Amino acid sequence: MNRKKLMALVLMITVVMQGLVGCSSSKTDEVVVTYKGGKLTAADIEAHREIMKRIKLFRDNPQALTNEAVVEHAANMELIIAKALKEKLHEDPRMKAEIHGFMSNMFLKTMQGTLVPNIDPKSLSEQQLREFYEKHKKSYAAPAQYGLRIIKSDNEKTLKKLKQEIDSGKLSFSDAAKKHSLDKQSAKNGGYIGLRQLIQLPPGLHEDLPKMAINQVSDIKTANKHFYLFQLLEKPEPHQYSYEDKAPFIRNDLLYSKYKDAWKETYEKLKKEFDLKIDQSAVKKLQEKKPEPVVKPQPDKSGTTDRG
Repeated sequence: MNRKKLMALVLMITVVMQGLVGCSSSKTDEVVVTYKGGKLTAADIEAHREIMKRIKLFRDNPQALTNEAVVEHAANMELIIAKALKEKLHEDPRMKAEIHGFMSNMFLKTMQGTLVPNIDPKSLSEQQLREFYEKHKKSYAAPAQYGLRIIKSDNEKTLKKLKQEIDSGKLSFSDAAKKHSLDKQSAKNGGYIGLRQLIQLPPGLHEDLPKMAINQVSDIKTANKHFYLFQLLEKPEPHQYSYEDKAPFIRNDLLYSKYKDAWKETYEKLKKEFDLKIDQSAVKKLQEKKPEPVVKPQPDKSGTTDRG
């Protein structure tokens, strides 16, 4: 979203927040601009000036930020918003989602310190860190990995013939990969694809690999409409890192966990405060499709094309 659209969105959000009326500050603040449905006070204008200072055009040319220019810019944005509201664009679900997304992010930055107070990393004791490590010990372990060569083919019969030649010793797996594999990147290295975890490999290998011996060639496997041969070259054993090995990471992980729990508790409180209810039967009926716009802007029948 470019800066001009962002400006309009910021101001539209302000209008929507105030009950779909124009910007305003205190009742005693001097009114500078009025229009049908709203007004801009001196405080509004000065707030708008601060926004304009961040726009590149004015950041590089601050002398252009005259009172007249700021008022005109603010008024023009208000008129755009007033026109959009008149056309009921804020009722379009996609527009509403954009506005609410921006509002929630903006308000979150302002309120996050009060919704969830900051947690000092130094407040985490050694005992808390060690208990967290023991509870999540598996996450501080390097899983088993497998160093593999592959041959990728789109012809199963060709791959069967290659396997026979490799198994009989007439052809090395490396040479076969260089000459026949469709995976050009690994073919340059004799089919070597490096160390991989099981989760990164086709499901058909998950049971075979742990049982395979070094240099053994797999049966033909199928994945994504292609056929594969794998040769196991190395099999590093899984490694459990000690608390001392991962102490700095454990502190960060525990801190993240505490923030996660704190936000979860905060959202539960907000649900009660605002009596949140979710219709699960309606949730099940939701479809992942692009919503149709509720309203469409109507052409201006005033006969003028001046955009001011």
